[in-house]
Amino acid sequence: MITGTCHCGAVSWTLEGDPGSITACNCTVCQRYGGLWAYDYEHGRIALSGPTRTYTYAGKENPTLEYHFCPTC
Repeated sequence: MITGTCHCGAVSWTLEGDPGSITACNCTVCQRYGGLWAYDYEHGRIALSGPTRTYTYAGKENPTLEYHFCPTC
């Protein structure tokens, strides 16, 4: 299991099991975050707790990609 929280601790997440391959994406959104990404589905192997807001990426590669973030920090 992999776990994490936002900076203020109001939002946390878990990913059950091996994340599989990790992506170093170079799109403009990922360049801002500078992170490595593992993918799955919320209510599948990913669980979120705490209030989040979302930004839906409207790129032609994947128009349903959502970024969840803490509205406080």
